[in-house]
Amino acid sequence: MGNYLYSFLKQPVNDMKSGKFFRLYLLLALIPVVFMSSCTGDKQPTRSVFLWKTNQELGGPDRNRLDSLGISHYYIRYADIRWNPIYRVVEPVSGAEPGYSFSVPYRVTPVLFITNDVLANTNTDNLPELATHIVKLYTGINSKFAYEYASGLMRKFYDYSEGKQMIHLFNHPDTFARRWEKRNRTLLIDCDWTVSTRKKYFELLAEIDRLLPEIEVESSLRLWQYRDYKLSGVPPVNRCLLMCYSTGDPADPDEHNAIVDYKTIREYINHSHYPLDLDIALPVYSWATLFRNNKFAGIISPMSLNELVTDTILYFRNDSTRFIVKCDTVMGNTYYRYGDEVHYQGIDAEELMNIAAWIDKTIDPGANDKISLFSYDTLYFNQIGDENIKKVFRIFD
Repeated sequence: MGNYLYSFLKQPVNDMKSGKFFRLYLLLALIPVVFMSSCTGDKQPTRSVFLWKTNQELGGPDRNRLDSLGISHYYIRYADIRWNPIYRVVEPVSGAEPGYSFSVPYRVTPVLFITNDVLANTNTDNLPELATHIVKLYTGINSKFAYEYASGLMRKFYDYSEGKQMIHLFNHPDTFARRWEKRNRTLLIDCDWTVSTRKKYFELLAEIDRLLPEIEVESSLRLWQYRDYKLSGVPPVNRCLLMCYSTGDPADPDEHNAIVDYKTIREYINHSHYPLDLDIALPVYSWATLFRNNKFAGIISPMSLNELVTDTILYFRNDSTRFIVKCDTVMGNTYYRYGDEVHYQGIDAEELMNIAAWIDKTIDPGANDKISLFSYDTLYFNQIGDENIKKVFRIFD
């Protein structure tokens, strides 16, 4: 596909400045500018969403839906960087893959998730080498996304009746790919660092930043790192993304909701003087925790409350969010045994709006900031509802 595609892209421009082709070229250049201008107010933050699944799909219906919600920016999980305890090495794990089922967006921030075990098991002297490998991983994946973005443009306009002639607009395969790369010059490093790994993490961030002088390196920020920033330290970056979820322990059988709790959010977000610029990530996801003999047996994700309520053959409802498995079976990658307890955890529209209002009141994000939803899945968005999602975004306007 790639060589065939690029053979088209390399054809000379014959009609670039004539009639409809020149007008189309101008239209392609101006549409994003007009769109972004129309979505910018005095205070209105950029609306964003996370694409986190390894098998993430982002086709035409998905893009149309997200466009209708005013979402113009995407965080895309490029890869996880994990520690292999058996071979005692650092290993990358693939994230989202661009292609026919994943249409690369116009504005993105790539995300690399680094587990805390990587830091704990890496000597300080080896941090520069680790940073070099991380940068190489990022640049390779980013180039792949950039070229897929250019390829997607070509496929889109090739569908028209005069597609073969329109392809002449794409004189060189690098043109649109390089523009995409120049437009998207941020990289988010996501890591749940601790007090003991803080020094290593900050040194790693600084080294990645040094190796990527044209890229704005950003860091994720957990709730405790926001509240207790004097203890946790402040990352050596200009901007952080505050992740307003994961407020409990999913392995605790008595945990009401490990994803988010409004009361806990208020306890963590109790000041407005964090020393760096902040973007905000809000949860829309849901899952079910599985317990066997009162011991944690895993997380079932994605999961909706409706799925648990309506499947009366497999589940017996014990209370509003807890269910008992009625028979041994296998569903997807999950093995259920009779008597297992399944505990639904998620967020509803009302609680999401309350959390958004508290954050808006306390932190007051502005026009240079982003409000993001973690993460995109039709199941999650259907549970909250598109109109409610719009209301959440409007709280910050």
